[in-house]
Parts: sequence; structure tokens; C-alpha cells
Amino acid sequence: MHEDLLRHIWSKQLFDTTRLVTTDGQAVRIFNPGILSRTSGPDFRNASIEINGTSYIGDIEFHRSSDDWKLHHHHNDPNYNSVVLHVVFSGKTDHIVTHSGRTIPSIVLEPLLFSPLESMQHHLSREEYRSNQKTIRCSGLNNSINSTLLSGWIN
Repeated sequence: MHEDLLRHIWSKQLFDTTRLVTTDGQAVRIFNPGILSRTSGPDFRNASIEINGTSYIGDIEFHRSSDDWKLHHHHNDPNYNSVVLHVVFSGKTDHIVTHSGRTIPSIVLEPLLFSPLESMQHHLSREEYRSNQKTIRCSGLNNSINSTLLSGWIN
């Protein structure tokens, strides 16, 4: 499974958020899943969550399993010190620690999914295909615009 699918599941909230708990049993509420980041560093920025009654605003990092945190050397990278939640797809999770020594709570999404992973993968593929096929409403008018006007807009 590609981590893009996991990020898609998170951003669309395609899981039962009412049963969301950390691996050590603390209740989790999501107020804002954050903004997807395609740069190096955590996957979602500025998320707003609550864990066991305490509110957090910070970043969220995604992996297929908790082992990936260390495999990707995040524990040695200060860019991940702002992570407030580690989301994994499946498996057991170990204690996740930032470069600054702070322990990060983890959640496992697989048991909370609304539909099978294969179905979600298919849905994501269809959605990407449709988004690539969309045109801007006025694109059919491009050839009818006066070239002088068009040049002015471009300049």
C-alpha cells in the first residue's frame, strides 16, 4: 500500500472517527485533519486534534507500520519535532519519540476503515482520473478571445 492512499483516507476521513483511540487507549477527536504537505517533513501540517481531553495543533505523520518512523530516521530529524500524532495503517505500534525526546501518540487506522482497502484504492484511482479530465468552464472560449486582450492578460 502506498502512503498516498493512507493520506487520502485521512484527508477524506474514510474511517470511524467515533472509535478513534491511541494505541494506549486514549480517545482522539479530529477537529481539522490538517493541510497536506508535499514537501519534506510531516505529511499534514497544522492539524487540530484532541487527545484524552487535551487539544493539540501540530503536524501528523503517516506510515504503513510504526517501524517506518525509525527506518525513515524521523527520530533523528528535528523537522518532526512538531508531530502531534503518528498514524499507521496496520500492526502494533512502538513508542514513537521525536528528536527532542517527546513521545508521540499513535493510532492504527485499518480496523476503523469504512470499506475494504481495495475499494478505497479503486475510489482514489477513479477520483484522480476524473480530476485530471476536468477542464476550466471557460476553456472552450479560449480561441474566441481577441489576441490583443489575451496578450494584455498574460503580461
